[in-house]
Parts: sequence; structure tokens; C-alpha cells
Amino acid sequence: MRKGTNLLWGLFFLLAGAAIVVGQFIDLQVNLFHIIISVFLLICALGNITNRNWVLVIMPIAYVVWMNRTVLGISEYISFWPLMWAGGFATVGLYIIFRKDYNYKRRYTRTFDHHGRNESGDATDDVVELSTTMSGSSQYLYSTNLQRVKISCTLGSLQVYFDQAIPSENGTVVDINCELGSVELYLPREWNIINNMSATLGGVDETRKHSNLSAEERKHTVTIQGNVTLGSVDIIYI
Repeated sequence: MRKGTNLLWGLFFLLAGAAIVVGQFIDLQVNLFHIIISVFLLICALGNITNRNWVLVIMPIAYVVWMNRTVLGISEYISFWPLMWAGGFATVGLYIIFRKDYNYKRRYTRTFDHHGRNESGDATDDVVELSTTMSGSSQYLYSTNLQRVKISCTLGSLQVYFDQAIPSENGTVVDINCELGSVELYLPREWNIINNMSATLGGVDETRKHSNLSAEERKHTVTIQGNVTLGSVDIIYI
């Protein structure tokens, strides 16, 4: 799958470069730059359908429509911000309708390069900063004294696994800023999770939260705080 994707992107950039050179000798009646960017965004959108990363499906398509509004004959009927807002609402709706089937088995489907390193990235520090923009990423935490995790996700998706980490004695604080994206937190069900998240035109969900332990009996305390705007944050107990 990755080889096919690399081939597709390789062909795109080769053809884009060739088109720019040829365009210097031919009087084209269309905006070549718009065509190249439109194809680029559409490839991004198609590539994210299978993993249900809806923000990277809907928003690129919405921008392609805006860029080509004159060609489509809709320039008199559409404005930029209403179109972006419509795309944002559509993204949230798709995340709600097509809920992912959370399967912890995918926790073990890590990929490694030829040096044996985890391509998704690991974190062993006590204070961890994770961010993703216009992409998807998986992060595995291994700190033995985890104090704080700062997460920033914009127009992308991020999965963070806490099961190999040990919170500090004073607890762990997870700060999340999610805008037009999707964040998934995988946490042991034996931990005491305090959810202080707020949402603006977005959603914060907790999945599989059941345990016979009381709050006092739980070993570690993790406070999740921050805001999600036009996106989703899922707290998944494993």
C-alpha cells in the first residue's frame, strides 16, 4: 500500500514539474497553478477515505471547489467562509456517523524502518509535546515519570498510547488543542481519568469506560483538559 502511494505521489510531482515547463511554451487558457494544487488536494482527500480521516477528505475538497468556483460557474453563489464552515460541519457529521471500530489489536501493528526504529515515533521524556498538521500520526509514550503531555492537532489525526507509560506520583496533565482534527487517547482502564475537556462545535467521547475499581482504588490520576473545535477527541479505555 505504501509503495503504491509513493508511486502515485512520485508521478504527480513528475507530471507537475513537466506541466510547469511545458506551460512556458504553450499559451494555456487555464490557470495551471490551480490545476496542480487541485489535483494535489484531491489526491490527499482520496488517500484519507480508507482510514476515515474525514477532516482531510472534506476540507481539501471544499478548498478545491473554492479555487475553481469560476470554472464551475458558482462564483456568484458561494463565499469562502460559508463554504469552509459547511465543510467543518460536514466533517463533524461524518465523524459522528462513521464511528471508528476501536480495536486494540492495531496497537501491535507498528511499522519499523531498516534500522529497527518505530516510524510512528516514541516519547520517553517526562514532559512530552506532540503535534500534527495536515497528516496522521501515532505516538507511543514510555516515560516512567510522565508529568505532562501537550497535544496539538490541526487538520489531521493523532493517536496517543499511554499503556506503556507510568504517570508521576502527582499525576499527569494532558493538554489538548484540537482544531478540525481527530485525537484518540488510549488509556488503561485502571487509571483515574478526570475529563475537563471543552468542545466548540466538536465532540469529546469516552469509550469502554467500565471497571469495578473506585476512584480511590485507582493507581494513577490523569487530568485531560483543553479544547476541541470542529473536531473530535476520543478517550478510549483499554
